[in-house]
Amino acid sequence: MPMEFPWAAGWLNGWALTTRSDWASLRHTLVSPEWSRSHPDFEQRMAAMDASPGPAFARRLHYQASEGHDSWQLLPSITAPTLVIHGSQDEVNPSANGRLLAGRIPGAELQLIDGARHSYFEEFRAVASQLVLKFLHRHPLPA
Repeated sequence: MPMEFPWAAGWLNGWALTTRSDWASLRHTLVSPEWSRSHPDFEQRMAAMDASPGPAFARRLHYQASEGHDSWQLLPSITAPTLVIHGSQDEVNPSANGRLLAGRIPGAELQLIDGARHSYFEEFRAVASQLVLKFLHRHPLPA
């Protein structure tokens, strides 16, 4: 059963069709406004993306690829140790999606980062890094 989130399709479609000024209105889904304001380097990177969002045809193709990709039936065949990290406040892909993925992959570990949005690796970099390092310590790569 594929995961379906109709609101996500709307968000992705909106992103695929955005103009430069529209893209800025989606930033709040990535990180909290408070964190963004206190990190000028992040604001500068976002401003650069706003100034040059890439060609509209490329955004549309990205959207079509995202909508057309479905590996739901393959998830139970994953045998590698798997860590699913998700933000509890993600508006792009709600945390329910992380639960579904982790539940579908045998032995997967789910780590929800409380308060994190879609770009948890920016705003909660230290937390996310520790989760990954601890996971890798428990599951070292074979020599």
